[in-house]
Amino acid sequence: MRASMIIAGCTPGVAAAFNTPLAGVTFAIKELADAYEQRVALLIMTTILIAGIVSLGPAGDYVDFGAVGQMLTAGAVLRIAPVAGVLGGLTGGLFARAMLNIGAARDRWFRFLKDRPVVWALLCGIAVAVLGVATGLTWGTG
Repeated sequence: MRASMIIAGCTPGVAAAFNTPLAGVTFAIKELADAYEQRVALLIMTTILIAGIVSLGPAGDYVDFGAVGQMLTAGAVLRIAPVAGVLGGLTGGLFARAMLNIGAARDRWFRFLKDRPVVWALLCGIAVAVLGVATGLTWGTG
């Protein structure tokens, strides 16, 4: 029961911090998946609702990434959406394939890293840091 109360306290924080009540619900469901209790689920949903109302009170409704002023016509959307879907699917599939193959490539090219996952993680972190310093594109929440 104590863990459920901690979750009930954390989920409204997630919901209010990011102005996303569904993120709080998703977090709660994920954390409660092992020990689901109807009574606690109702408490969590209530705390998320209250947190959403309280966060909108002083701050108002806000959009993190600004508002878009331009709009596409329905015809343009119907032409662009299939192309974007196909390109997104292809690039996502290629990225997944690359991630699956990177472990085999690492084992083949850098045999000494096979039994040293911490060193591999350190090298990956250094690569991201160097890219961030060089380009400024890897910083932030994304």
